[in-house]
Amino acid sequence: MFRSDVDPNVPDRLHGYVAGGPIRVILFDGATLYVFNTTIYGMPRDIILVRVRSAEDKYALNLPPGAEPRDMIVRGERLLLLTATPLENGEGFVNAVFATKDVDSLPVVWTELLRFTSPILARSFEHLDGKFYFGLGFDWNPNVIPPGSTFDEPFAGVILSVAFEGL
Repeated sequence: MFRSDVDPNVPDRLHGYVAGGPIRVILFDGATLYVFNTTIYGMPRDIILVRVRSAEDKYALNLPPGAEPRDMIVRGERLLLLTATPLENGEGFVNAVFATKDVDSLPVVWTELLRFTSPILARSFEHLDGKFYFGLGFDWNPNVIPPGSTFDEPFAGVILSVAFEGL
């Protein structure tokens, strides 16, 4: 799938700019939402959020600046989106949960519910009994392995919990 197939208003930046497989898929308000890991010639480039109602009615949704979507859940009438934004110094991530009730009006209006900083990104989340639970992990790309890496990240697999009642 070419990015222009998803949103004709977003031109392909390079020949070969294609979406890899979806990372997450969810149904919300009659639409299917996908988090896609896009690639250019096999190298990860962007992670985008796409809303599809039909073959003719599909587009990439706007996201908060610098945020990469990681996971989505639906609670009541709201779509909750987990994002990760790399810190400028490269030593961690700002992880945030955003909510919206409308994925059809552009730009989508996102409300930030919470944020936290961690040494690695939050890859998944859930809300249960007044708490958010976050699964920490990292992106691994076999084409780009940093010299000396052992991939024994001590925070990978850690589950964080944060009390949050307002859902």
